[in-house]
Amino acid sequence: WAVGLCCWELLVLTFHFLGGYLGGFATNWEYLIASLVTGSAIMYRYWRIPSNLTVYAVAWAVEISLAEGILLAGGSTLDLAVANIILGLLTLLLTDWLLVQEGRRQSPLAQLTSIAELPLLYALLGIGFRLPHFTAYTGFLTLGAALTGVIVGSRRTYWKGISYLAIAGISLAWYELVIYKMLQTPGENPADGFIILAVVALAIALAYRSLAWFWHFRSEQTFFNLSITEIKITAHLHWGIGSLLIVLSVPRALETIPSLAPIAIAASLILASYALLQGRYLVRETTESHLWVYLGLMEVAGTFLYARLLWTQLAVLDEWRAIIACIVAYGMYQLPWRSWGWPQVPWKRSAFVLPLLTVFFTALLTLEAVSDLSLLVVAGFYSWIALRHTNIRFTYISVVLIDWLLCRLFANLQLNDPLWYISVLGLSLLYLAQFDQYLQQSQQREVRHYLRILGSGTICFIALINHQETGIIPGIISIITIFAGLILRVRAFLFVGTITFLLTTFYQLVVLIFRYPRTKWIVGMIVGIFFIATALNFEARRSQISSLLRHTSEQLASWE
Repeated sequence: WAVGLCCWELLVLTFHFLGGYLGGFATNWEYLIASLVTGSAIMYRYWRIPSNLTVYAVAWAVEISLAEGILLAGGSTLDLAVANIILGLLTLLLTDWLLVQEGRRQSPLAQLTSIAELPLLYALLGIGFRLPHFTAYTGFLTLGAALTGVIVGSRRTYWKGISYLAIAGISLAWYELVIYKMLQTPGENPADGFIILAVVALAIALAYRSLAWFWHFRSEQTFFNLSITEIKITAHLHWGIGSLLIVLSVPRALETIPSLAPIAIAASLILASYALLQGRYLVRETTESHLWVYLGLMEVAGTFLYARLLWTQLAVLDEWRAIIACIVAYGMYQLPWRSWGWPQVPWKRSAFVLPLLTVFFTALLTLEAVSDLSLLVVAGFYSWIALRHTNIRFTYISVVLIDWLLCRLFANLQLNDPLWYISVLGLSLLYLAQFDQYLQQSQQREVRHYLRILGSGTICFIALINHQETGIIPGIISIITIFAGLILRVRAFLFVGTITFLLTTFYQLVVLIFRYPRTKWIVGMIVGIFFIATALNFEARRSQISSLLRHTSEQLASWE
């Protein structure tokens, strides 16, 4: 009967104080006395044989007494929330002392989970009562509850979930404090708000990372049930949040330059430095260190792009940005990163792609922004890379950039003949066939042959099609190709040049006959005499001609 009466009393008192805060019931000091008497009775009865249910009942009686007392004083649910947070912190100290004292005596009270989690229950009640309120100091209530959760989570190794939620609560508390201040401050640009929140995330990340470093320096493995690795991960998460908030500020910042633009640039550079410092390895090189270096370098590049978009005064550097990228990339290639504790590979790979990406993204904005000098310098940079690594394939980038430069030069000089542009393409194919390391293998001889036919044949065919009037240009090109084949002993050049020369000659003869009909008799007689003389010589010198043809065939077989 006593247990049932106490439960009924607690239930009735609970409904009363909830109704009192909702304005449904009038308050009276008798309810406060009733809750104190009920809690005292339960404590007196079960002090010697405590249980989890008993602890919860006493704690609830204390909560009802606290609520009734604040209600009598004319307080609100916000006052009750403050009181609960303070009660949670006080209970934290009391239970710590109690657990230590009872643990020494091996008392059953020290084994009760309710004693360990009691401060967290008061903290959660405080959070629940403050939810309808948003003031300048409600963030401190969230912070107090979160700190209570961190300490309670450390009391059992299997309560890590409480620790994780408490860590998230600490971050939410700081954001709540800052957001309230932001809402009270007049401002028209949302980008400023994103920047402020990014700075908060950066500060939290640095705080957690410093804590992990300090704790590791002391050779400690855990901090309030959190390992050093988990603290680092928490710092990394806030780094990611800060970087994301900076990115979210960009669209708004491009519409109207925010007043905190310099702070945004500084914060972004610090975030990049954070990532780069994470990329340093103390013992051995890992994939994670590579990833951090890449992330840091990407953030540095994004920061400079962000600064350029915000401040139009930097437009004077636009035509020099590719050259500047080459200078930076050269420095990244040459610096001794390994001796400084960084992995060397990500720095060199980033240096390799930096000038090319600079040219590419500059060209996306406007082709004219890529100056001729920039193309020439970038082409020279990749030629230097090829020489440094003794890898000819890196020069293909240089070839493409020089082709771009030549095509632009032809366009500026108003050279509209397709032969100019096709010659650039054909010569590039010939360069590939001549110097590619894979194609130099003896098994790739046939591929080289067809690639040379394609390169030289493209030039000769366009010359033959577009310059049929006099035949001078295709004739000159075909003769040059023939001599190139003879001097370099390359069959493809000899075949293409000979075929082009014969087609040019035949076409000019046809044109000559149709323009001057009488000349066909002269041409016919000359051709006839030529064939008769050839036949007579063949019959007279059959063996010599056969030997010559066989020798020539053998010679051609040994050619490229």
